Amino acid sequence: MERMEFILKIKPFCVAAQEAFGIPWRWLVYQAIQESGGYGLSDLSVKAKNLYGIKGKDYFQGKVGYAKFPSWNDAIQFQGWQLNQSRYLPFKPLVQQGKYKEYGNAIQKAGWCAPSTPGYGDMIYEIAEDYAGVLKDPVTSTLTNAQSWAITSGVFDEPVDWDKPVTYNILAWALFKAQGGKA
Repeated sequence: MERMEFILKIKPFCVAAQEAFGIPWRWLVYQAIQESGGYGLSDLSVKAKNLYGIKGKDYFQGKVGYAKFPSWNDAIQFQGWQLNQSRYLPFKPLVQQGKYKEYGNAIQKAGWCAPSTPGYGDMIYEIAEDYAGVLKDPVTSTLTNAQSWAITSGVFDEPVDWDKPVTYNILAWALFKAQGGKA
């Protein structure tokens, strides 16, 4: 599987986990890349659908037991849930602010991976840097409808970069202009 193919395959599951648990979908993607032997290629990712190296009793690889999931989506949902447990919860604001290096290092100290693993946060940060500007936020249907309205109404005097998230402020400005610039 190609790198972007893997990312595009898991992205909807990561977005759903973000909505359910508040862990940014990008973090879940980056961590899956790191933990799955690179883009879902590890034996654990393929045979046990375990993208994050989560320990359990259902699947055994060598002497270490790992959890087995019915699908990658289930593994991602579990990871979103797990990162909301008391051990990791105090660090959630870091990941929500996009401070992936700090968050990765904090969850490592809290027990995510072995302390001997060199710079877990640095590893995730490097992956994040590789994809900076490539992974776009999903556009909600409400904004899609608003974008269609703004285009068909011709309310923008200059081109709009629709690849960037459209805020309600931009849409309010468009509505203001459509009404002749009168409050």
